[in-house]
Amino acid sequence: MQEYQLTPTLSRILFTLKYHKKQSLSELGARVGLTTSNCSRAVDRLFELGYIERNEDQNDRRRTLITLSSSGEKLIADLRRKFRQEIKKHLSGLSQEDIRLLKEASQQIHRVLSKLN
Repeated sequence: MQEYQLTPTLSRILFTLKYHKKQSLSELGARVGLTTSNCSRAVDRLFELGYIERNEDQNDRRRTLITLSSSGEKLIADLRRKFRQEIKKHLSGLSQEDIRLLKEASQQIHRVLSKLN
């Protein structure tokens, strides 16, 4: 992630925006576990890098909504592609049965964790 100038916190914010679309600063901070001031600094950095956009909320002009920019969307796609390549490389030594079991277990974990939100 260093090649993209991303810290784990910045990455977490980007992936949160990917799945939760438009977020106010306080909503985003709550989702990623940051104080508003820390989230604000992180959002400023992502804005400088061109990965996010800030837009006025059409229903409440006092509120700013944060979204991924097209560069941010492309970055997420690139990161996911690289992650999949790394996973494939690491799993290449497993048998088909082991891969099936791993896939089944990860689906069960996902089902359980999705209940937390």
